[in-house]
Amino acid sequence: MGLLRLNVTTSKKKFDRLVVKFGGTSLADGLGISRAADSVVKKTEKGVQMAIVVSAMGRTTDLLINAANQASGSAVPADEMDDILAMGERTSARIFAAALRARGQDSRYIDPCDSEWPIITDETFSNAKPILPICDETVRRHVQPLLEKGVVLVVPGFIGKTESGRISTMGRGGSDITALILAQALSADQVILVTDVEGIMTADPKIIKTPERLNEISMDTLAGIADSGTEFIHKKALRYKSPDMDIKVISNSSADLDSDGTTIHGSFPGNIIVEPYPEPAMSVTIVGKETSES
Repeated sequence: MGLLRLNVTTSKKKFDRLVVKFGGTSLADGLGISRAADSVVKKTEKGVQMAIVVSAMGRTTDLLINAANQASGSAVPADEMDDILAMGERTSARIFAAALRARGQDSRYIDPCDSEWPIITDETFSNAKPILPICDETVRRHVQPLLEKGVVLVVPGFIGKTESGRISTMGRGGSDITALILAQALSADQVILVTDVEGIMTADPKIIKTPERLNEISMDTLAGIADSGTEFIHKKALRYKSPDMDIKVISNSSADLDSDGTTIHGSFPGNIIVEPYPEPAMSVTIVGKETSES
């Protein structure tokens, strides 16, 4: 990832409805979940309506994959594996909702077995695509009324359900997709992605020792680096971002959803048209022990 030169300071806005996604590193243990729950309660005490999307705790997904394959002696079929992997996020949602209720916050988790489940997908197991019109209608009918009553809804990310009622998963970036679908249907003011990094940096920290955090970045720029070794969001998920709604990437270390991070604005760029060059061209490859693997 090359050096970016963009560092714009933005003023704080007042938000009435947020969707917050906590990544697996933020929920790696009880202390992490406790810190995340505290940050949510701080916002609800200010009258903010919130939907929370949770990933599986820590390395749970990898452990489930390895255990299932080892136990079976071979690769598990995709539809069966989806049902297994979904338990990681479903467990996180139950624990997170319990943590919120222990703090006096009215909260409930929603599960794929519930009739109100909002993320409906096709049957491409392990890489399912959401059926957006159905998702939007279900979110507005079942999720929005709960938020308007002051309930914090906790939704397991990454998971879908087919129209026939089977569990599916949306692959890499699936929890981000869940958050963005909810946010668009709810007309949320902002999506906050809580990760183990403080935001998007001007360069890859593995290469540059002292990169700076960007206050803002456009989708045009981000689309070019989202899959180049970065861990904060996947390019596939960016396609579900509404152009009218910003995303903020913050660190889980602050336990404060108002903490500074990087704000992503704009919409995903259109298709790039590549035409063949009429003359022969030269390619140069740079190698070395300190170069990025991406």
